[in-house]
Amino acid sequence: MSNGDIPTHIHIKRLVTTKTKKFGKISTETYVPGSFTQKSIQKQATSPTASLLASFDKSILQVTDWLLAEKEMLRKQIVTVGDIDAILKAIDKQKSVLRELEFKKPQLDELVHTAEALKTDANRQQLQTKVSRLREHWDETSQAVLQRKSQLAAMLGDSQRFEAKRLEIEAWLTRMENRSERMGVVASTADVLEAQQKEQKSFHAELHQYKHQIELFNQLTQKLIAVYPTDDTSRIKRMTEAVNLRYNNLNNAVISRGKMLHAAVHSLQSFDRHLDQFLAWLSEAESLCENTEADIERNPLGVKLLKFITQHSNFKFRAPT
Repeated sequence: MSNGDIPTHIHIKRLVTTKTKKFGKISTETYVPGSFTQKSIQKQATSPTASLLASFDKSILQVTDWLLAEKEMLRKQIVTVGDIDAILKAIDKQKSVLRELEFKKPQLDELVHTAEALKTDANRQQLQTKVSRLREHWDETSQAVLQRKSQLAAMLGDSQRFEAKRLEIEAWLTRMENRSERMGVVASTADVLEAQQKEQKSFHAELHQYKHQIELFNQLTQKLIAVYPTDDTSRIKRMTEAVNLRYNNLNNAVISRGKMLHAAVHSLQSFDRHLDQFLAWLSEAESLCENTEADIERNPLGVKLLKFITQHSNFKFRAPT
């Protein structure tokens, strides 16, 4: 039987069933004359709009979730201050996020245009709120990424200056440590001690003069700790502590050596003083002996008496019993 032989009401009922299947529903309602045209118009007006609204909400949610994930990444991102490679990697990460924001910008604009197209008296305020919140999240994330990128760029410059200063100071410390080792043991002779004292004064003077550079380095470290409190500053702390320890060891060594040199000089001066005293006594004793010999030569009787006393020096007097 052809379509022309099918009764009119049965043909219309089949048409309604076909149309409703397209929207995921199967209708078995009996056709009422005049009702099909009205329902068809209502479905054409409402079903596409509802589908677009659902798709719009899904897109809003996806973009919002991505923005929140990027902000959370920024919050958890901790970079080691002073680690040049780590800072460069973090900067590249921020650049990547900025490129992705730029790439997704047309998607944001499209969502705004879609919201304008879907606005009705009933949903105008709701759509406006969703679009406003999305724009706020977008702007906040973009601003946060830009700020972090600027902060990392500043951190890179600060870390490079820190590293350059550290290398400069460590080279100086190495040179001074080698110089200290070459000084050798404290001497015991006057001429060598005098040369060692001059070297000691020169070494101590340079050490004292360089103390200002050590203080500036410590100030730089404290500045970096204060400027980047949410990042990892343990690396620069360790490096600064190591520099301070080496400088203090040098300072303590030069003070200790200075005391030893002073003691050696004092000991040598004391020996010279005692030697002078001994020589003076010896000279006085020689003079006394010379005078005694002269007196004896002038008095021969005295010589005989002296010989007698010498010969009988072992004689012991014993009292009678």
